[in-house]
Amino acid sequence: MSVAELRRVLEDFDDPRVAPALAGIRRTLDALLSVGLGYLSLDRESSTLSGGEAQRVKIVRHLGSALTDITYVFDEPSSGLHPADVQRLNQLLLKLRDAGNTVLVVEHHPR
Repeated sequence: MSVAELRRVLEDFDDPRVAPALAGIRRTLDALLSVGLGYLSLDRESSTLSGGEAQRVKIVRHLGSALTDITYVFDEPSSGLHPADVQRLNQLLLKLRDAGNTVLVVEHHPR
């Protein structure tokens, strides 16, 4: 099952016993979708991800972290993304910054 398929399955799922966990899962899935990773299969090993995919997963993972005052360096995180996904990626990077972190982005081919 892909990230996008799981998000669709969880859309109508409602159980108060697991509501907080479900909200967290939905936030993570939505973040993965927003950086263009909805096609990833849930059984895919992280060692098979491309460099750009791994960086975007890392961004999503760090968004949920309570750590602050961290310096993040991302090397071409928008590589291979559709222009609409680049805007969403930028929003996630801004969220990391707004959480009290330093975010450095290296783009070798400015757009």
